[in-house]
Amino acid sequence: MILSVLLACVEVPFIPAAPPDGFAHHGIDVSAWQRRVDWEAVAGSGEVQFAWIKATEGGRHVDRRFATNWADARDAGVPVGAYHYYSACRTGREQAEHFISRVPREEDALPPALDVEVDARCNGSERLKVALPEIEEWLTLVGDHYGVEPVVYGTDHFQTDALGDLGHRRWVAAWSRPPRRTRGWTVWQHTDRGSVPGIAGPVDRNVLSGEGAALLRR
Repeated sequence: MILSVLLACVEVPFIPAAPPDGFAHHGIDVSAWQRRVDWEAVAGSGEVQFAWIKATEGGRHVDRRFATNWADARDAGVPVGAYHYYSACRTGREQAEHFISRVPREEDALPPALDVEVDARCNGSERLKVALPEIEEWLTLVGDHYGVEPVVYGTDHFQTDALGDLGHRRWVAAWSRPPRRTRGWTVWQHTDRGSVPGIAGPVDRNVLSGEGAALLRR
């Protein structure tokens, strides 16, 4: 996610974060920022049971590694889903149609995910709150197309403060501690400083809740 991209621009020693105990299903999320991923090594490590891959952003951008990551991860046997980075500068419908045009409809794929983050471009916190109907439209259109309820990504605070009225599965970014505010979360992104064989440098790592594990049995 873009949160980890910003940190990657700062010269700091890379100390991989250890995965939390008590979870059976561990995964990653990747984009072009991870560059080339050796998905056979990822799968063979035994450390990754699922992955979300960045597909699109806004109304036009396509992640340059999406098609390769999607095909190679599936060939390696890693369960995958695609995610879209939301922009408040575009309508929900425009972004949904863009995502749908790029992401195959696979019955065994993880649910599509919508990454909603505050940033310095279009996504000011107040602007995103006003954009909730557009976010809801994306979720509805994409959910109808793929036949599954999407997952909404955001920080623990943002999930409750700005996205609290969205009745969808939650993917919560809460580094170093479990989500405290978001109840009933499905996916927990516990670090942006993970390490996985097959990926050079840091990568976001996630775990599924007990109920979230059902996503792998679609």
